[in-house]
Amino acid sequence: MDINYTSLLLKGIIPFNDKVKIYSPTIDEITTLGEEKFSQYVKPFSITIRELYSGMAEIVDQVEEAFPTLWDMSFDKEGNKEIGNMISQSDRTLHQLFAKGFAYWTRLNEEDFQFLSNKKAICKKLNWVIDKEEYLNFSECIRAVTLSKPNEDLIAPKNMSKAQLRIWKNVYKGRVRKLSKEQKVELGDKILILQGSSASYISFKEIGEMNYYQFNNLLKVFMEKEYYEQTLQIYTAYKFDTSDMELKNWREKISLQKNI
Repeated sequence: MDINYTSLLLKGIIPFNDKVKIYSPTIDEITTLGEEKFSQYVKPFSITIRELYSGMAEIVDQVEEAFPTLWDMSFDKEGNKEIGNMISQSDRTLHQLFAKGFAYWTRLNEEDFQFLSNKKAICKKLNWVIDKEEYLNFSECIRAVTLSKPNEDLIAPKNMSKAQLRIWKNVYKGRVRKLSKEQKVELGDKILILQGSSASYISFKEIGEMNYYQFNNLLKVFMEKEYYEQTLQIYTAYKFDTSDMELKNWREKISLQKNI
């Protein structure tokens, strides 16, 4: 899927095909919705079977082989229910989460989407047929909009021996425990960081009107600039030996974030 990241930055839109556009929500929209609910529109298109089953490493290879993607799993009666429950922490099916997600990102209605017995879905309003390949392309766009990436530390290696499985289970539990104890940086924290890092005043209203991709890229720029300025102070301080230090201008490190 060829994504125009510059257009996404400026307009908050990815033209998916001649019928469908994918929208990047504004910070205000996400705040009103709530981060927890927002994540439920992201996960069906960003999380993988291997991520979901890495805590059950003894079966993850078999499950992934049988159902390579969430789309495959959603057309299995038990899988549709089980994965939907796992992601939503409720009794919603995976098909229901897909319908809600497709509707949210395209500004359509959940009722516009119907899942068929031939492992396809259709949006009658636009005569848009969604198969596995279409789902994967759509998911790539959502990962681009949200800059979603898997936590590689929590993904089980493939084809492990019994000894490796025992080690992985302990490692996995430890990493999950550590992650649960780490302080989570919430959207409100990021808003304050962006406002505090800017040399000129950015109002909360202006931040609220930014699309999510725009906001995250701008935040990265300010953090890179701040890091550069702090490093420059060390570089120019007479107390430190900087003969082996190489300092690049912060502008050289700035580029649009891409989920590739």
